[in-house]
Amino acid sequence: MVAGPRIDAVLFDLDGTLVLSPIDFPAMRMAVRALAMEEGAVEPLRAPDVLGLVREASELVRDRPRFCARADAAILALELEAARGARPAPGVEVTLAALHRGGVRIGVVTRNARSVAAALLERFALPHDVLVAREDTPRPKPAPMHLRRALVLLGVPKSRAVFVGDHAMDALGGRRAGLRTFGVPGAPGAFDAAKPDVMLGRLDELLDHLGRAVW
Repeated sequence: MVAGPRIDAVLFDLDGTLVLSPIDFPAMRMAVRALAMEEGAVEPLRAPDVLGLVREASELVRDRPRFCARADAAILALELEAARGARPAPGVEVTLAALHRGGVRIGVVTRNARSVAAALLERFALPHDVLVAREDTPRPKPAPMHLRRALVLLGVPKSRAVFVGDHAMDALGGRRAGLRTFGVPGAPGAFDAAKPDVMLGRLDELLDHLGRAVW
């Protein structure tokens, strides 16, 4: 066990970190691009992620509210489809139970829709104190305001919190928010663009890094 500053809150990404769900991100990007073309966007879209594509296209289409509503519906449909095949990540139950037992506050910060995220957390009985989904912030991860919103709701300063995720977007968002970051194995190349402070082999290894004897 490594001694360190007292940690009062752990923020977690959802997909790929707490739960594993087969989200078809290429299909999402394709759907958004197709809708953008239907709504009059003629310039090529360059954003690498789905929500970035929506923001980019929304500046180019004829009817922004209509496009955003259609894009949100398409993304939500694919999220709901993937949620049916979701399962808990290895080590998630023991990790969250230990944190809860030790009095550590748990926040979930996700780019998923709130309805999908809340249903997954309830379905797998994953304890948490706060859920901040994509609708809850003007700019989701890697924008720091997404994580800072969770810290405000939890009432915990960044110096006493850490963030855990499975993608460079998580590592970058955590760094921008002033948090120490932990990574769990994701897709090949997931952390090529930004590395976490600590890379874990699996989620429950986090407990060995938090410096608490109560585990």
